Amino acid sequence: MQREDPSEKISKFSLQPIQTDEVIDPLNLMPYEREIILHLSRTLSSPDDKHPQRITLQKTGKLKKQYYQLNMPSRHVHGLDASLTIAFTRNITIHPTTIINPDQLTGKTTKLLKYLLANYVHLSVINTKDCVTDQPKLFLVVLPADNKAKTVQVQLVQLTHPLVRYQRKKNVDEYRYAICSKNPLGSGGLGTTFLSRQTIKCIDNSYGSHDIVCKDIKNDMTKWRVIKQLHLPVDKNEVVKRIGISPQLDRAEQNDLIIDEIKFLSRMSIFHVKDPILAAHDESPALVMRYISGSDLFDILELDDTPTGIFTIQQRLQLTIMITEAIIFQVHENHIIHRDIKPENIMVKLDKHNNPTFVTIIDFGVSIDSRNKRRSILGGTMEYISPEVLDGKQACELSDAYSFSVMLRDNLWNSLYQDKYNPLTAKQRGKIVNVILRGAETNIKDRISLPEILVMLRELSDELKIDSPCLSRQNSFKL
Repeated sequence: MQREDPSEKISKFSLQPIQTDEVIDPLNLMPYEREIILHLSRTLSSPDDKHPQRITLQKTGKLKKQYYQLNMPSRHVHGLDASLTIAFTRNITIHPTTIINPDQLTGKTTKLLKYLLANYVHLSVINTKDCVTDQPKLFLVVLPADNKAKTVQVQLVQLTHPLVRYQRKKNVDEYRYAICSKNPLGSGGLGTTFLSRQTIKCIDNSYGSHDIVCKDIKNDMTKWRVIKQLHLPVDKNEVVKRIGISPQLDRAEQNDLIIDEIKFLSRMSIFHVKDPILAAHDESPALVMRYISGSDLFDILELDDTPTGIFTIQQRLQLTIMITEAIIFQVHENHIIHRDIKPENIMVKLDKHNNPTFVTIIDFGVSIDSRNKRRSILGGTMEYISPEVLDGKQACELSDAYSFSVMLRDNLWNSLYQDKYNPLTAKQRGKIVNVILRGAETNIKDRISLPEILVMLRELSDELKIDSPCLSRQNSFKL
C-alpha cells in the first residue's frame, strides 16, 4: 500500500503572493522558530510514527512558493498569532530522532550533544519532558553548514537525563552542566530534587566554538550535586498558571523563593550552593548545591518502628541532642527561622553501629530571616506548624521549637512506654516527657526555647553517662 504524502495535509502552493507570518532561515534560528519547525515536523509525521521520520521542507522558490500553514500552541509563538503561515529560505532535511544518554556517550552522541548545547545555550534547564504536556521533549539540532548551503541538515534529539547549567564560583566565565538522575531524590509541595553524579564541562577552543568533556564523579561523593527544581504546573489549556497552594505563587514569586533559599544556604558553607537559575521560557527556577550524604530522619524512623527499635537509649538521646544543636547552630545562629522542621528535612549520618555522627538541616524553601519582621506567607507542614503561626502571627525561633518538640513526641520518642524504652527509670521518662511537653506548649508564652531544651537534654545525658564526642562537631556551623 502506497504511503500518503503527509505534506499534502498542510502545505499550500501558490503563484499568487500571500501574506507570510514567518520566513525562517534554518541557519539563524530564534528559539521560537525552533519550536515552529518541531511542531511542523510532528504535524507532517504519520500518526503511526513514534518519532518524525526523515522529512524535507522545501524553501521558497523563484517561480512558485511553498508555504506551510499550521496552528501553534500559543505558549510557543511569543506574541504572534497562533495560526501561522511559514516559508523557508533554504531546504531543511529533518532526520529521525536520536536518543542521547549523557551518562553513556559515544563519539556520535558526544558530537550531537555538543551541537545541542550550542543550539540551546539560552536554556539553563534542559528537561527530558515537556513541562506543560509531560510528553518526551524533542530538541532540534541544526548541524554545521556553510552559509551558502542550499539544504540544511537537522537532527531531532531526545535526552534520557535532564541537564542543568550552572556557573562556577571560581571562574564565572566557565560553566558546567549537571546530569540529573532519571528518578528524583524526593518531592515536596514546592519542588523536586534530583541527584547529579556526573557533570559536563564546556571548554572554549581556538575555533571560536566549544568542546565538551564529561567528568565522572561517581566515586567522589564530595563532588555530587543536588538539583532542586520548583514545580511549574499548567491548566487544562496548557497555559502556565499560578501554583495551587495557598497563597498561590506565579513564576516571578517562584524566582524570589529560590533567591531567598540560596541566600540562606549561602550562610552555611557545607552546601556550596551555586547562583540561582531563574525561570525563563518554559523552565522553572532551580538551584544547585552539594549533596548531603546520609539518610533523612523519616527513613531512619521507618526502620526504628519495631518493638526493639534500632537505637539504644543512649543513641536515641544522643541523636536528639545533635538535632537540637543542628537547629540552633546551623539555623537560628545564622538568623534563619526554618518554619518546616520535620523528619524529612533532617539528614542524619549513622556509623555501622547506628551511632549518629552528623546531623544537617535541609530544605530552606519556606524559611525567613529572623531579623526581617515583614509578614510572610504561611509555610510549613500542617501537623508541625505552631498554633501562633496558624493564627496568622509571624514565625519565630519558638515556632521552630514547637515543630521540633512535636516531632519528638510523635516520632523519635513516641510511645515512651514501649519495651525499647525499658532501660529508662520512671523519673528519667518523666524528664523526657517534661522536655517534650514544655517545648510543644500551645501558648507561646509558656513554651521553652531550643537552648533551654538543649540544657535539659544534656543534663539527662550526663545522668545516663553518655559519651558524645560528636556533639562538638555541630559547633563548626557557627559561621
